[in-house]
Amino acid sequence: MKHVKLFEQFLNEAKVTQKDVKKLQKWGYDASLHSGTITVEDGPNHWDDDNTYTYYWDGEDVYSDTDPTPSDGTYYKSCTTVDDFIDAMEDSDSDHWE
Repeated sequence: MKHVKLFEQFLNEAKVTQKDVKKLQKWGYDASLHSGTITVEDGPNHWDDDNTYTYYWDGEDVYSDTDPTPSDGTYYKSCTTVDDFIDAMEDSDSDHWE
C-alpha cells in the first residue's frame, strides 16, 4: 500500500501530463511529452524567417529554439496551464521573448 501512495504522490506532482499533450494535439500542434517537458515541433513562426521553431514547456517556463539558424528564447512570464502555453506560443510580441 505504501508503494501505491508514493506512486499517486508522484503522479500528482507532475506539472505537465499526457492530457495536456492531447489538448495540444487536438488544436493541431505536433506535441509530445518526455521527462516532464512537453515539446512542440514546428511551432508557430511569427517572425517570417526561414527557421523552424520548437517550443518547450515544463509546467512553468516556456522556451523556444530554432533551426537551422541557432537561436533560443524564454517567455517573459510563467505559464502554469496548457492554455497559457498556447498563448505563449501564439504571442508574436518580440518584447515578450528574451
